[in-house]
Amino acid sequence: MNRIIFIIVLLYSFAASAEEIIAVVDLKFVRDTGEVASTLCFDNGSEEQNCGTWATFYLFDARVKKVVSGELKARRFHVWLGIHALKKGNIKNMVAKLRPLPPEHEAAYQIIGWGDKRELYCFEAKENETYNTNIKSEGANMQCYGDEANNSNR
Repeated sequence: MNRIIFIIVLLYSFAASAEEIIAVVDLKFVRDTGEVASTLCFDNGSEEQNCGTWATFYLFDARVKKVVSGELKARRFHVWLGIHALKKGNIKNMVAKLRPLPPEHEAAYQIIGWGDKRELYCFEAKENETYNTNIKSEGANMQCYGDEANNSNR
């Protein structure tokens, strides 16, 4: 029984990560969408919480410089990115983890993580998530992708 559960979890993790694409992109700011990306709530001791918008999604025009992992439909497309205190400006050479959005959406992808450009392209990974490759670096779990030119995922 444990083997069956393990196999299902293993196959699910491959299917879940198959939709994610890692690419180095240049982002050109288009506009603030006003859509809430995250909220911040304060507990004032009563049953009611005081919540407000922490970050909104920004719409960017993305130009792909390099695909590290996965396949993209185009070299230029719109992306959503929602980070607190994000400046309304252009971003160059972002190593981005992209997730496709539904076709009716104004953006083709959402940036769900960003990493560092090194020999490997790495993102912080949560303890409870399983990936093909995990690396412990400076006390943090990392999810890393190798250079596509070398055709290796490390």
